[in-house]
Amino acid sequence: MNKIFKLSLISLAVCLGSQFLSLDSSNAQLVSQTGASAGQSAPTSNELLNGIIIAVVSGIIGFLASLFIERIKKKSEPRKQISYSKILKSGIIGNIEKDIESKIGILYNGKPAQNMFYALFDIENTGNQQIKNQEIRFEFSDNSEILDIFFCPKKIEPEIDLKEVTQANLGKHEKKYKIGAMKPKEKLGFRFIIQGSKDQSLDFNYHAKNDDDVSFIKVEDRKSLDEIEQVKSFLVNCLIASVLFPLMKEIFPFLEPLFSIGSLAVFGLLILPRLEGFIKSTVNLISTAFKEKSDMQSQRIEIMGSGHSINVGNFTTSSSQNEGQGT
Repeated sequence: MNKIFKLSLISLAVCLGSQFLSLDSSNAQLVSQTGASAGQSAPTSNELLNGIIIAVVSGIIGFLASLFIERIKKKSEPRKQISYSKILKSGIIGNIEKDIESKIGILYNGKPAQNMFYALFDIENTGNQQIKNQEIRFEFSDNSEILDIFFCPKKIEPEIDLKEVTQANLGKHEKKYKIGAMKPKEKLGFRFIIQGSKDQSLDFNYHAKNDDDVSFIKVEDRKSLDEIEQVKSFLVNCLIASVLFPLMKEIFPFLEPLFSIGSLAVFGLLILPRLEGFIKSTVNLISTAFKEKSDMQSQRIEIMGSGHSINVGNFTTSSSQNEGQGT
């Protein structure tokens, strides 16, 4: 119903623009013919200005109509997408003093364990199509061992048809699973207890395979894309209500009630209810941009610090020299 309402508004706007252009063209021809018979050879400046304004307004209407159509098309077209989050936690059993470390034995499920890690990998079908036969292979460090595996939720629906894939070429640091079917908005979490070698910084990778075109995207990236789309939509609605409709009222005073109602409707239905979301999305995007900039600067400092030679003596805080100069 919402899509039909949007399409109706677009069609109405395009038809109004076409009718106004046709009406202006007919009036221009009529004035030209009348002027020719009366000895007038050129249109007045007001007529030229009105023609320019109508052309600009028609261009805006066409742009907005194309934007709305593209947005509706993008939302309605089939999309297979999985959003994922990847987290790795260390220090499950806490820190142990070095002088007593050799005297303590730790068991997990009855097996000796040291330097354990907790790996979490959550996925969600954030597309609008069911995803079938999705394979995911998890790969940890070569010298690590998978001690335990469980899932979230603990009880997995039979329709998901989650199965472990066993292959001879998979090592003890790898696991592979196949998801039979995953409906939109369905979630599934993988949990691993990993044992690594002493003082090892563990990490893991995932490898996805599907005959269909399924895209994997980080949860943070998907949220950023949704927030950008929300900000763009809000600004377009503000442009329509505060600029386009008032301009149309000035050009076509006989339709002032129609444009006034349209402006109030956009404010009441599309702007005010989404104001809080717009503010939150804007704040999140700005904070994310600042965080990325800060991370880039930290990486630059880290790269500088890891160089083979840095002459600290060349750094100075004197106002007579350029600050931060160094070799």
